Amino acid sequence: MTRQARASAAAEMPGCLGEGQESGVLGDGQVGRAHGAALGGHQRLLGPFDVQAEPGVRRHLHAATLPTLEMSKAWNLYKGFDNSGGMHEQTSVSDDLRGKTVLLTGATQGMGRHLARLLAARGATLLLHGRDRERLAAVADEVRQSAPDAPVRTYAADLADLEQVRTLADAVLAAEPRLDVLVNNAAVGGGSAPNVRETSSQGHELRFAVNHLAPYVLTRRLLPLLAASAPSRVVNVASMGQAPIDFDNVMLEHDYEGVHAYCRSKLALIMASFDLAAEVAQHKVTANVLHPAHLMDTYMLQQSGFTPAASLDDGAQPTLRLIVDPKAEGITGRYFDRFDDRPAHPQAYDAQARARLAALTTELTASFTA
Repeated sequence: MTRQARASAAAEMPGCLGEGQESGVLGDGQVGRAHGAALGGHQRLLGPFDVQAEPGVRRHLHAATLPTLEMSKAWNLYKGFDNSGGMHEQTSVSDDLRGKTVLLTGATQGMGRHLARLLAARGATLLLHGRDRERLAAVADEVRQSAPDAPVRTYAADLADLEQVRTLADAVLAAEPRLDVLVNNAAVGGGSAPNVRETSSQGHELRFAVNHLAPYVLTRRLLPLLAASAPSRVVNVASMGQAPIDFDNVMLEHDYEGVHAYCRSKLALIMASFDLAAEVAQHKVTANVLHPAHLMDTYMLQQSGFTPAASLDDGAQPTLRLIVDPKAEGITGRYFDRFDDRPAHPQAYDAQARARLAALTTELTASFTA
């Protein structure tokens, strides 16, 4: 599908703006209209996470600053934005991770693969997840060569099958004495055939299953180990692309479009992250979620027909900060657009919507989390 055709399809999806860390698709900007109202209900659970921009640094474009735009105008704004370094509010994240264990999903390509090398360079014990065993072994060898002293272990699972997600979690619980950070990075993008609805092994819409239900099950089953290793962190990789969930059509059994499904699944992940943060704070486990970079150079972005505007490192650095930065200690229940604490889609702060999503998620995953 051409970029123009993809743009035309995305422009028909109300409320989905931005690009995912994998799919890289811009939406129509309608999310921006309600951000102001959402700010009033945005709970700052703990202390400020201050980041000072370097002199002369341009603030990066965010959904809350955009009026409602048709897709072509949004694309032109992004195309003209200087992403060569102007949006990089860099902080020092060179801290030693020796003695810390990090589980990273989706480690065989894209940002996950790059992030694995950055974590290994800091001495972390790495638990790398991937779906393809051969690619997973290749990445593990690559990481070991780049950081010979960093322990690396691998766990294979298809996140489109919640039974395999449960098996993955149980394998980690059986083999690992501690878990300091869980990074839910793996995702399914909009797809190369966006009008073809796909389902998971359990029959759920594929993007909702992989991008929301799978990290939910994995996190829930690993909570005892995270709590025992506290202070510990859960970092969920979401997207600026967020669309409200229609609870009468959660699985998009009608009016299906892949990018729209992706945007809804990422908002579901954000909503669940906020609930998790409130639930586990007493155990000294934090949970934050972020949009790592705009138009990051990933396979799924290229598959969607867009020209990359950010490197893998542009996305890895904000993610790395939430993993390792001492200033993030105790910060929880936040959505970050790269380095900035920003409001997510207004539905993320709708208590009734969050409760409905939580009830549905519990129902769909109960046999895998018990």
